[in-house]
Amino acid sequence: MVFARLPEDLLEILRFIYEHNALGSKPNYSDVRQELSISKPTVGKRIKVLINTGYVTENSRDRSKVLELTYKGMRLFLK
Repeated sequence: MVFARLPEDLLEILRFIYEHNALGSKPNYSDVRQELSISKPTVGKRIKVLINTGYVTENSRDRSKVLELTYKGMRLFLK
């Protein structure tokens, strides 16, 4: 199963983004940081890994970057 290959800290971020995307919302870095109580540099590093592995996309909205699961990321939660 794919979940076994991803560390829990990355899965936690994916779950948070998935829950928001399912409700029609696109969280930004600050939302993730505040909800999961992790530092700004740590959030940046973890999200960069998720973007580079194709689970998350990042788009600019106003002055912030919003996050959305890709099809690959969405499939983790639809199985």
